[in-house]
Amino acid sequence: MSQKPLKILHIANFKTENNGSMFYNTDAKIQHGLIELGHYVHAFDYKYMVRKSNIFNTTSLSHKKTYQQLLELCENIHFDLILLGHIHLPLDILKQLKHVCSSKVAMWFVDPINEAHRLKHFHEMHKEIDYIFVTTAGDYLKQLSKVCEHPIFAFTPNLSLACIEQARDNWLNYENDVIFCGSNSKYPEREAFIQNLKENLPELKFKLGACLGQPSLFGHQYHTAVRNSLMGINYSKYNDIYMYSSDRIAKLTGMGNLVFTAKTPGLELLFPNDSIVYFDHQQDLIHKMKHFHQHPDQAIEIAKKGYELAHTVFESKNVLQQWLNLIYKETLNSAWQDEVYKDGQKC
Repeated sequence: MSQKPLKILHIANFKTENNGSMFYNTDAKIQHGLIELGHYVHAFDYKYMVRKSNIFNTTSLSHKKTYQQLLELCENIHFDLILLGHIHLPLDILKQLKHVCSSKVAMWFVDPINEAHRLKHFHEMHKEIDYIFVTTAGDYLKQLSKVCEHPIFAFTPNLSLACIEQARDNWLNYENDVIFCGSNSKYPEREAFIQNLKENLPELKFKLGACLGQPSLFGHQYHTAVRNSLMGINYSKYNDIYMYSSDRIAKLTGMGNLVFTAKTPGLELLFPNDSIVYFDHQQDLIHKMKHFHQHPDQAIEIAKKGYELAHTVFESKNVLQQWLNLIYKETLNSAWQDEVYKDGQKC
């Protein structure tokens, strides 16, 4: 690491009140990855702190006390970098934090950016943000950089974290043939997709979470279910956005599943077709799942390549080093390094 050790304020939603049930979320992976790189990282759970600032335990009342806490925090520590994750701060507060620390401000965002309602905080905060890292690339990222002219926008892949995500000790010893976890209450098309798979593959043992009437899986229960599955389905809300995937892909590859994912533009630049299995449509998926169910040795061979990528190229500290290299104008070295935009143009 060529950069000096940094003092970083990481303002995100760490789900403190959930008592560890979502310990594998992106917020935590970023936190640990930066610490593994040798930086001091102060975690500030924004929504939790807002709730604790009033007797009603709600985020719908004034946030003024939390703003003051952030200002005092910056005055006491003087951070080198302020990092925001899915947080909406008023522009004047962000400007004050930046002024107190004389620091750079960066933001990360892991939802797709093709829906206008998700982008309000980008438009309201961008004048005080220097860098924004997003899991969407291509035209959507280019257009957002054109509308929000101040920051540099960069693609980032989803992160894996080796200290919490490991494969089975014995790759041939698994309880479930295939796993899919994802709430489909707002996505009836995906619910029907999973239902159809289950009906057409009666010979496979499915482990489902939050769909087809099955309860959600969290924490250790979720990790155990994924690790004890041969195959995993990565099926996002959108499968036609350049390089975009939900973080499901990082979790499944990071715990040793053979991952099946819809053929998505640009995704093969991140995961070559010898590391995961791409499908064109549902019948193609059914055919491929039958094949690998019958040939688990072949499934494991591909899964091991995906696992290796997850914990090298997409290991949190390695991806985050690319963030810092961009912020501090050092050399980039990644398969996605060309996906950097400012003012609607590639940098």
